[in-house]
Amino acid sequence: MALAEGISQYVLGIIGQNLIVVMDNVDRLDLDNQLKAFHLSLWFMERSKAFVILQMRDETYERYKNLPPLDTFRSGIAFHISPPRFTDVVKRRLELAVEYLAERAQERQEYVLESGARVVFPKSDLGEFLRILYTVIFGKRTNIARVLEALAGRDVRRALEMFVSIVTSGHLSTTAITSVVKGGGATPIAEFQIIKILMRGDYLHFSDNTTYMTNIFAYENHWKRPDNFLLSEVLFFLSLNRKRTGEIGLEGYFSVERICTEIERLGYDPNDVLQAINYLLKRQLILSDRLNFSVVGLDDCIKIQASGFIHLRVLCQRIEYLAGLIPVIPIADQQVTHRLADYVNREKTSGVNARDKAIVVETLIKFFRSEHRRLHSGNPFFDPDKSGALYVIGNIDAALRTYYKMDQAIRGTQDLLDF
Repeated sequence: MALAEGISQYVLGIIGQNLIVVMDNVDRLDLDNQLKAFHLSLWFMERSKAFVILQMRDETYERYKNLPPLDTFRSGIAFHISPPRFTDVVKRRLELAVEYLAERAQERQEYVLESGARVVFPKSDLGEFLRILYTVIFGKRTNIARVLEALAGRDVRRALEMFVSIVTSGHLSTTAITSVVKGGGATPIAEFQIIKILMRGDYLHFSDNTTYMTNIFAYENHWKRPDNFLLSEVLFFLSLNRKRTGEIGLEGYFSVERICTEIERLGYDPNDVLQAINYLLKRQLILSDRLNFSVVGLDDCIKIQASGFIHLRVLCQRIEYLAGLIPVIPIADQQVTHRLADYVNREKTSGVNARDKAIVVETLIKFFRSEHRRLHSGNPFFDPDKSGALYVIGNIDAALRTYYKMDQAIRGTQDLLDF
């Protein structure tokens, strides 16, 4: 602090300049530490006489603006600086990486296609190569671009990690990459390939611990009444109410206690619901009002993140996502387990095609429908319009209809979560 005070005295007193101090990345802290950073900024401003800029999350300001110490700084005008488009930030970071590579990369770049053909290009073309590939994956406002942005959670480093994993993945052929960049897209990079890479990374099968996506049909065996729909029910409640104001006066935030009570009416144990909420929190599909991803209790509030919404609204309508989950979805039916195990073994040995994936998803949806009937038949509190289980089953059915070219029956219908 002595050094900071000395610098302040030198800038303000000796050279007579204004001193501006920026408290960076405060908005990335959890709630308690954001408020502590505000107190620290007040103390530092008093000691240094500097003009201090502190960035704070909207949720923190809106929730505490009428309470000390934030109420001291209330005024008739509130300034809000909107961030740049996330994809533009990622693009700029990529450009900086390209500049770095241009200085340090070898003069000649080369790689070999699956056919054995060798591709050679000068390092001066490296930037254009990566730029075109970025535009194909991130730049267009397609569903896959929205999925990538949602999964990144506005974390630029995470987005760049996803971009690198896509480029270097063994699940994406070098022929497809070369065709897109150099050959006019004769072998395009399809959406299902990106989903497969994000689900599996460098591995053959999906794992929650190594990928950017989450199995929303998971449960823990120690739960009292576990089933495949509890995570979906939590996500569906939060998605359905994401534009409504919750208990703390913020849009989309609802108390954990209220959510446990609401979902208990569907036949779930409230302690199971609490554990499911903490599972989703650690997977960063939801966010707590404490602005962390560690743990919440009944008195805390949560809201759905873009990643949680995308899992429910988009990924459940993708055959690649559903088939990719087969090795890790817990199944409480021995016959169904054997059929799914046969699929996993075939994928491991001889490989599977799109038809095989559709067939195994048909097996999955039949099991889900029977489970839903078993769980909710005779429940007087069951409301089909508020059922996350029915919603995801409908999305899986839509995925199959799209695959079999039967989507005319569902085309033009309004999704519940689009309101």
